[in-house]
Formats: sequence, structure tokens, C-alpha cells
Amino acid sequence: MRNKQHVLIVNAEPRTALGWEQALERAGYFVSCVGRTGAALHRLANEHVDAVIVEDPWCGLVGMALAQAVRQRWPGACVVILSEAASNMMPAAADMSCRLLPKSTTTRQLKQCLAQLLPAGAASLADEYAGWYSRQHVAPAQAPRSSRVN
Repeated sequence: MRNKQHVLIVNAEPRTALGWEQALERAGYFVSCVGRTGAALHRLANEHVDAVIVEDPWCGLVGMALAQAVRQRWPGACVVILSEAASNMMPAAADMSCRLLPKSTTTRQLKQCLAQLLPAGAASLADEYAGWYSRQHVAPAQAPRSSRVN
């Protein structure tokens, strides 16, 4: 059984999707990526998801339709829609319990959003930082000694 939260990324731009996928995996999430809404609907029918991130270049219409499908299949799942039309979609998104972000959202902002929406994600982010910090700040007494003989 998978103990990581499953995030489904729907993004037609492979480079962007790959960057998000790598960042979210490092943050402790299980991530799948699809490039089209149809593929996302297929995944939703066959896999449990905790969150869906969809970049929607079509004024939010595709993202809202996908959010509705997510809510029907997985009522507790979070939906994050990235769109240039985010400010125009606020009333409809509130009814669907979606989080709207501008398309210019950074990977860091996206991770922070997921950490807020998925509480266990916040712990994963804290663990990731703690691990990085401890690797960067090894005390001199703990540093490996040379095996060289003088």
C-alpha cells in the first residue's frame, strides 16, 4: 500500500510537468503526469488521487470541468487550477472548492499550496528541509576522518 499522497498533474507542456513532478516527488508526494484531460479522466476512474493540479490555458473551462469530475469520483481530493483567468473564476471555484492560482505560479508556491491543502505534505516538506539542512551542516566532530597514514 502506498503511504504517499498521490498528486496528478495535468499539463500539456512536458518540460513544465517534469519540473513540477520532480519537485513534488522530492517533497514526498507520489506524482503522475498526463498531458490531456481525457488521460486525466482515465486515471481518475482507475486510481485514487489526493490532489489534481491542472494548468488550464482555456480560460479555466477545462479546469473547472475536470474539477467537477474529480469531486464526483474522489470527493475529498484537492483541485488546483493554474490559469490566466484565475481572478475571473473565483465564484465558480468557490462552489467547487478549488484553489485557483495564476499561471505564473512558481514551483515553490505550488508546493506551499499543496502543503496547505494536504496536511501530510507539510510534514514531508519539513522533513525534506531538515534532511537538506543536516547534510549541509555536518559538525566537524562528525566529519569522516582520513584513513591516510603519515
